[in-house]
Amino acid sequence: MAEIEFDDATCVHPGERTAAVAPLTLTVADGELFVLLGPPGAGKTTALRMVAGLVAATGGEVRVGGRAVEGARDDVVLVFQNYALYPNLTVAENIGAPLRSSGRDRHAVRALVDEVAALLGLCESLGQGATDLSPSQRMRVALARGLVRRPSVLLMDEPLANLAPTVRAEVRQSLVAAQRALGVTTLYATDDQVEALTIADRVGVLDEGLLHQCDEPRRLYDRPRTLFVAGLLGSPPMNFLDVRMQYGLPTLAESTVVVPIQAVHADTGVARLGVRPEDVHPVERGRGVDVEVQALSEQNGVLFASGQAQGAARRPVRLTFRLPEGSDVAVGDLVTVLPDPAGVHLFHPGSGERLGA
Repeated sequence: MAEIEFDDATCVHPGERTAAVAPLTLTVADGELFVLLGPPGAGKTTALRMVAGLVAATGGEVRVGGRAVEGARDDVVLVFQNYALYPNLTVAENIGAPLRSSGRDRHAVRALVDEVAALLGLCESLGQGATDLSPSQRMRVALARGLVRRPSVLLMDEPLANLAPTVRAEVRQSLVAAQRALGVTTLYATDDQVEALTIADRVGVLDEGLLHQCDEPRRLYDRPRTLFVAGLLGSPPMNFLDVRMQYGLPTLAESTVVVPIQAVHADTGVARLGVRPEDVHPVERGRGVDVEVQALSEQNGVLFASGQAQGAARRPVRLTFRLPEGSDVAVGDLVTVLPDPAGVHLFHPGSGERLGA
């Protein structure tokens, strides 16, 4: 297998002024499943194509296994969201096509095909025609066709984007199981936060070609380094409020409610406070911010309320918060809430960088 290295790597497409990938320094360890997460246009696909040798770095260097990428390599496989199977071939023939073209013995080819098919749950489909497959089966066949070559690096560009949400979880499990079994270094691009946090060893968050943060999924969620990362992750999304900083402590909205967190150094009189809905809880009246409930929603069996925070005359402030199990809160009710200090994040209003440790 092999390590992937971006060494201050940049890519500016011909005719463009803005870099598709800004100077990127990143190492994907041998055998790691690393996910690039970001919205469309973030630079994910370009980064993958740089590793594949399909797009040249215009600055810095990209290396695979310690060797600079200077063009397409046989040991690097790229799987797209459009699977492009041979319609006139069976599943087994599609999977084995890369090996047959290299002149391998047909018995050896079949043994390798059977091994990869077993990893991806395709054994019973090997005799089927490619046109008879479901979308999830086609995706598995495309992945198997790449893995049968025993690549040093597997690149996957939003491979599950065309699948229905109901089958994505099952296919994700098969994909991860195959990657773990073969130990292939994998760089995976997606704009789906659930996908990224579920399958990755580590996640790198990209936006407009810039790497905002690179971390393990749990730490990425719990300790976002920028406003962008904080807002990208979570459902319902993180609440953001403008706060006044006094003696290193934030005062909510235009009220006098101080969030009792450890004081942080801030060179500005204001900051952006972020707190996830699950970290905002109802409290006794007078101890927090009053919110008029305007909507109720349920996520994975957990009830959330959202509404207008009272006392924010200059600028409406909307808060979403978790309700305790069995709550009888209804739309129109006034609920007093306060963030859990352990779940509060403070960001610089200009740079978006996290304040404090």
